[in-house]
Amino acid sequence: MKNNDFDFIASKFEDENISAPDSLSVEKIKEKIEKGTDDEKIIKLNSGKKRFIKGAISVAAAIALVVVSLTAVNYYNKDRVDNKNNTPKTSVKSEDLIYFTSHDEIDNLMKDRLEEQKTKFGILRDYQVKSSDGVISNETKAVGAAPSHSETYKQIDSVDEADIVKTDGEYIYFISDYKPIINIYSAKDGKTEKVSEIKLKNSQNPSEMFIKENRLIVISTRDKYIKKRDLFTSKTIVQTYNIEDKSNPKKEYEYSQSGFYASSRMISDFVYVISNNSYNYYVKNDCIPYCTGDDGKYKKIPAKDICAIKDSEGGNYTVIGAVDITNGNKAKKTKAVIGSVSEVYCNESNLYIAGVRYNFSMERELAKTTIIKCSLDKTNINITATGKIKGNINNQFSMDEKDGYFRIATTTQNKEDKDINILYVLDENLDVVGKVNSFAKNEHIEAVRFIGDMAYVITYERTDPLFIIDLSNPENPEILGEVKISGFSTMLVPIDEKTLLGIGYSTEENEFGEATNGLKLALFDIGNPAKPKVIGEKELIGVDSPAQYSHKALVQNSDEGYFAIPCSYYNEETEEYGEGALAFSVKNGKIEVNKKFVSDEIEQCQRCVYIGNFIYALDTYEGIIDSFSLK
Repeated sequence: MKNNDFDFIASKFEDENISAPDSLSVEKIKEKIEKGTDDEKIIKLNSGKKRFIKGAISVAAAIALVVVSLTAVNYYNKDRVDNKNNTPKTSVKSEDLIYFTSHDEIDNLMKDRLEEQKTKFGILRDYQVKSSDGVISNETKAVGAAPSHSETYKQIDSVDEADIVKTDGEYIYFISDYKPIINIYSAKDGKTEKVSEIKLKNSQNPSEMFIKENRLIVISTRDKYIKKRDLFTSKTIVQTYNIEDKSNPKKEYEYSQSGFYASSRMISDFVYVISNNSYNYYVKNDCIPYCTGDDGKYKKIPAKDICAIKDSEGGNYTVIGAVDITNGNKAKKTKAVIGSVSEVYCNESNLYIAGVRYNFSMERELAKTTIIKCSLDKTNINITATGKIKGNINNQFSMDEKDGYFRIATTTQNKEDKDINILYVLDENLDVVGKVNSFAKNEHIEAVRFIGDMAYVITYERTDPLFIIDLSNPENPEILGEVKISGFSTMLVPIDEKTLLGIGYSTEENEFGEATNGLKLALFDIGNPAKPKVIGEKELIGVDSPAQYSHKALVQNSDEGYFAIPCSYYNEETEEYGEGALAFSVKNGKIEVNKKFVSDEIEQCQRCVYIGNFIYALDTYEGIIDSFSLK
């Protein structure tokens, strides 16, 4: 071992459960805060809608991001893994999880962790990260009498994702910002009319929804302040409405679970909802999450359905609920895992939950991602594996599963505190079997797309390299080629087998460094993986779109061959400003802007949909819909 191999030393500290060195004592940390440093990197947004790429932060800000890693108390695990009546039938390695037989055991574990954290480091930080969703896949054409219409973009074709807007080809359903209302509008030939609305009660804030045939499934969060105990609690609620009569929606079922809403998926008639829940350290058994039971009452999740990842930290739970939307009163199951969720990947068979934690080790801030793998079979949820890797993931599209192998791309830091990137391949037990290590030094991942045996990774510092990585040999993945372009893409969209579209940001240099200044579309030729090429690019200065950070804002009309995105437009010279939608197409290796529609009515456009020949732009704040046709 080299004397300066700090990564090795840091890993040994963690593996051997060695206490933090004196340099990480409270006194030393305070000393570092007082001295400060300016050599860290940060990405931020300014009020003028420009995203600055470089800046400086003090070590005080860096330390504010630290979460100290905790190791679970071994004596809790000893009895749990040997209890055949309590341990779930799963292939998960027993040493990775702690199982429980009572709520008191869970409460005691949590209290011990809190005291250990206070004693060793004098700080307590819990991190709850709401899930933000990533890139897209091809949509399918609607079946039935309704006109051709858009569907929410999703990562896996057969796994639906919730959104703030849905359409069935005849009606548009959307959630009002800052109001507990779901609006239902009829839409035909570019004209819309409000038919009805669903008002949620009991201080519920709607987050997203699904639609399937004559059912609308609304997911909301309710925050409640309990004055007597001086604490806030959050509850995620799933409500199913019968919308056969659009003018009179009727609620059928309701299911709730502890925590604020993180993400969800729908497979066939089954909705899987994931929430983050924190607990009150100071009230006995108040750490136990709740859910709607078989009797319809909201009560504590049974201890047998709760487990802990051995080295999880802090006071957060990931709560996973499964609900049959056709029979929600009887068909539902809930599991809870101690540890937070940041991103979710889901296919028809497995749900992967990634949670990021930060260690301050050897005077460096190091992120690690813990992965929970759950098998799905209707309402049955079983934890089948857990794993841990270095680094932080960008979004849900940093993850993928193929032929039993789980692939995941992360950004971490090397011993010089420079960003590096790693693409891991894990087996069905979430053990690492292969990886591409330390590529794109001093750059971070902005977008990932897995297509078959290939991974396409965008990293960024000042230019936008696209890396093509061959994963056909899981034990020996390798980079085949790369190409660079100015600006950077945050979304990668397959056009055909040889063409990949990048949607992201154009950039410029100003007095503050490098900043974003508009929308950039880039076209990559990936036909020869060893020699990818940029064959087209288009910059729209002053244009911003939610599609730059959310895949759900992108619409594709495969029949007519165009894309549409909601957008805002600002001209600094004339101070002209507008909201609307942009339609563009990719033909013969070129990007063509079909139409930029600026509405006189819409003030804030977050989504657009198409029905037939018309594109509808939605103002979810004001509850206004405007439309235009490309023909």
